[in-house]
Amino acid sequence: MAGDELMIRCAFETRDDLVSRYPGTFGIPPRYAAHQKVQAMLSGDEDAIGSALTQAWELQRAGGTGGYR
Repeated sequence: MAGDELMIRCAFETRDDLVSRYPGTFGIPPRYAAHQKVQAMLSGDEDAIGSALTQAWELQRAGGTGGYR
C-alpha cells in the first residue's frame, strides 16, 4: 500500500456501493477481495472518505457488518 492510500473496514455491500459510486476514490485490491475492506485514495472525494471512515467506526463499535449510510 502506498502512502496516499488507506484501507477502510466496511461491509461487503458498502464496499461495492463505494466502488460503484466513487470509482476514482475507492477500489478493491485483489489481495483484499475476500476481506471487508476497501482501498481509499486520499486524493479522492474527501466527503466520501469521511463518510466511509465514520461508517467504519460505527461498524467497529457495533461489532456488526452494517452498511454505508
